[in-house]
Amino acid sequence: MSIPVRPPRKTFCTSTLALVNDPETDHCITWAEDGRTFLVTDVDAAEAHMATYFRHSSFTSFNRQLNLYNFSKVGPPGWHEFRHRDGLFYRGMSVYDCANITRQYL
Repeated sequence: MSIPVRPPRKTFCTSTLALVNDPETDHCITWAEDGRTFLVTDVDAAEAHMATYFRHSSFTSFNRQLNLYNFSKVGPPGWHEFRHRDGLFYRGMSVYDCANITRQYL
């Protein structure tokens, strides 16, 4: 008899991972070629999908939350590309790996 595996708790990280991995959002949010960063190519279209994954649909709030979870913007000004500072968020990661990404408390 096998021990049942508990599903991961829904967190900001698991919701962000689901949002970036969702094929329905590829036109506005997608992984970069290296798989270590993700790009928001169309903020307005991304906001339309955010309410499915979060309690809000504001890109500004999403960006603020990313900062609290140690994500930083990379690329030129005005470019919405995000990378986790410790490299813990990447294409192909398991939702169980999200437990390693914690919120900063200020």
